[in-house]
Amino acid sequence: MSQIGLVGGMGVLEETYLQKLKQNYYVIDNEDINNIHDLRTFKVIIFPSRLGYYNRELLKEIIANDDFKFRLEEFLHHGGRILFFPPLMTESDFDNVWLADSVVLNWSPIGNITYHRKKGTKIKFNAEGDHHITKSLNLPNRLSVVGRFEYSGKNRTIPIITTKRDNRHVIFELKVGSGSILFFTLDLSIKNEVDTETNELYKGFFENVLNWGLYPISSSVLFGPLCNQVKEHFGEKIARFLRKADNKLLENNFPEAGRDAYIAFDMALRQKGKKNRLHDNINEVFPESPEKPEYNICHGIRITRNKTFHGGKSSDEITTEEIEYFISAIKYIFKNLIQDEKFSTK
Repeated sequence: MSQIGLVGGMGVLEETYLQKLKQNYYVIDNEDINNIHDLRTFKVIIFPSRLGYYNRELLKEIIANDDFKFRLEEFLHHGGRILFFPPLMTESDFDNVWLADSVVLNWSPIGNITYHRKKGTKIKFNAEGDHHITKSLNLPNRLSVVGRFEYSGKNRTIPIITTKRDNRHVIFELKVGSGSILFFTLDLSIKNEVDTETNELYKGFFENVLNWGLYPISSSVLFGPLCNQVKEHFGEKIARFLRKADNKLLENNFPEAGRDAYIAFDMALRQKGKKNRLHDNINEVFPESPEKPEYNICHGIRITRNKTFHGGKSSDEITTEEIEYFISAIKYIFKNLIQDEKFSTK
């Protein structure tokens, strides 16, 4: 089964983009709503635009199935990612389905979400340039939106694109457990074949959104509870940099995550080795030994930082595998430093 689950299918816009990008995907149909008991088969689940219009029977099945809602919540808490596109977009969608300008998605795994339809309108916007979804795109001055999602719960939201006039969210990410939901209300309708520039922009947008879903950082890489141990042994300042690194990892902001993690690593070794240069502190704290790998790992971290996170590569060039290796190496060193501290205090 594919890593991409597309709810409904039926020739929706997102299916067209998946085909253009030559992606394998699995269409989740009415039977699957009842029969797929572990959604972790997928990395990302897409609720496509106009689902309420194209596949009304499937939507009824989702609304009536409380167990599916629970499985979505479980999927998120284990690190899964969900993409929500506008369930309705055009006048006819609303006239034929709900006869209203807004709808409440009462079947979402995070409580009620209200979707307000907005007739296709060009807006001025603010973009978070370091986010995985907007980076590397040559954005125009205005973008077309078809509505907005409204969320009033307690989960942390990360704005990605907002309206310039009233700062309303056009694209935003919502953290749920170790996973995330992305709400996306830009109109990515494919234009006529002559408008290749716009079509390429929209294709790039969708590709970035899809990659956000397919290549999240593994939750096992995060510093997580280790931050509290670091605070106990090295102080709040160093622990704070590790927590900042975790937040940046969850936002797929690999350059800043690597920078913050490295600062914490550097500060801890300076505190332990009490010398001016990192190179000397590594040699002091972890003398070279054929039996222990810490010396080589520390110098590997130092070299990787200089080549990858200190101007050697752009943010687009840093892969998930590279950042996971880098962070895992720093985690390993911190665990060894803490273990040494425990022994030294006995």
